[in-house]
Amino acid sequence: MMRPICSSAIAGDQRGRGATWALVELFWIFLIFFLAGAAPPPGVGESHYLAKAKHYWNPTWCAGDLFLESADAHLVFYWLFGWVTRFLPLPACAWLGRAITWAGLAWSWRRLSVAVCPGPLWSLLSAGLMLLGLRYFSLAGEWIVGGVEAKCFSYPLIFLGVEALVKNRWRAALLFCGAATALHVLAGGWSLVALALAWLFSGTHRPAPRTLWPAAVGAVLLALPGLLPALWLNHGAAAETVREGNVVYVFARLSHHLVFHQFPWPLMLRHAILLAVWVGLARSTGALVEQESGPRRLNLFVLGAVLIALFGIGCDYLLLARYFIFDEKAGEYQAQAAGWLRYYFFRTSDAWLPIGVALGVTRLCAARGPKANFLLIGCVLLAGANLAESCIARAQRRLPEAFLQPNPTADSLQSQFADWRAVCDWIRHETPPDAKFLTPYRQQTFKWYAQRAEVVSLKDIPQDAAGLVQWHQTILAVFPPQHGGEDWSQQDTAHLCELARRYGAKYLVVDRRRTSRPIPLPRVYPLLREENQAYEVLLVPPHEKN
Repeated sequence: MMRPICSSAIAGDQRGRGATWALVELFWIFLIFFLAGAAPPPGVGESHYLAKAKHYWNPTWCAGDLFLESADAHLVFYWLFGWVTRFLPLPACAWLGRAITWAGLAWSWRRLSVAVCPGPLWSLLSAGLMLLGLRYFSLAGEWIVGGVEAKCFSYPLIFLGVEALVKNRWRAALLFCGAATALHVLAGGWSLVALALAWLFSGTHRPAPRTLWPAAVGAVLLALPGLLPALWLNHGAAAETVREGNVVYVFARLSHHLVFHQFPWPLMLRHAILLAVWVGLARSTGALVEQESGPRRLNLFVLGAVLIALFGIGCDYLLLARYFIFDEKAGEYQAQAAGWLRYYFFRTSDAWLPIGVALGVTRLCAARGPKANFLLIGCVLLAGANLAESCIARAQRRLPEAFLQPNPTADSLQSQFADWRAVCDWIRHETPPDAKFLTPYRQQTFKWYAQRAEVVSLKDIPQDAAGLVQWHQTILAVFPPQHGGEDWSQQDTAHLCELARRYGAKYLVVDRRRTSRPIPLPRVYPLLREENQAYEVLLVPPHEKN
């Protein structure tokens, strides 16, 4: 006689299968992120963030470097992960940080995707589509999966916050986004603003303020470790210094991220197309008109992100119109505009429009079953082709992104990189640890490979106003446009030596490809010119004694 099957046994079996599927999906999402971001270190931000973190924990490392000794804006990141640089070499720190952040992103992404589109394996498709959207439809260059830096620790918390929003758990959403702000004040802070706008647009279905205020207070308290260092950056700085620092930050260095009217029109067009696709998806699936649903709350959050970007566009064009209408001086316009545009208004839209489309398309494929087979096949092919193309391009170059970024179209990249590594290795082994260098304009990995201080680097920009002003003045002094910019051979040799002495540099690292003639200073590397075709190290002689 057969014994009846216990309902608790069935439930336990279902939970076991659900856990198995969850582990399978987590593994594959992690693999997708690995395939997308596994370029050799350092990544574009890693040479910046990890060098700063290493100096924070060991101030004698590259002591005297302008950027490393500027104010610290990401203290939570330094305490959460930066201490690892005390025990591991920088490349190992990069791989460890990537593994941790990719695992956190995979786990939090699966939770968000399942909340919007339940069912096995759909989170893999949504992850692939998200990467596709981020790569080809970015407006201001935002990314999520890649090298290790502060925002990569912040985004898993933001994903968990939006998952809580989808599940109508507003208090948890506030707390998660508040914690994300501690790790990256802009990525997390704008997520809080988008969350507030989603609450505002929820109408009668939003929770009462009296039920949310304890969580809102908790979110602010959680955010304080990130907010306070950011607010303290310009403490004691004169108002004129702050204005000048803002102009340097926005217009001299980061206009490609911050000034909308200077963005290339193809980026604007692609982002506008993505916006239209998102609106169409939201309307076709009812995700904006349903009175109460998780997808609707997700799309209200995306709408909040879009409105933040539109506010940034409005600030940009209103201030620009005022400049033309009232014939203001360029300096006055930039001072006013920089005070507004420095807050990365487009970061949240850059991330959440691709995410909204990825989750909307995935939900559409799942909801319509066999009728959407052609759409499903097309999405799988597009997501797979994006990953394949990334892997093929990386395999062909096998070079760090931080090296490629300032040399995107240079010829003979492999030999140039070998020469760059060779000169940096020689410097690391043959010069004193406290030596300081004038380095080429088009590089951003000198500290990573040579482990020596440099006078100034175009990539490594301070975050505080005083540091920004000093950085800009140093850039103009070291690479004066009136003397050929990065071509040091166009400067008088005596003036070049005096410049190096003023900033405490004992050596010049010269990029031969960008100098029109030899510089008449003692060459200490290479001893034979043929040993390094691209770079040489020149010694700055001391002052002659009378």
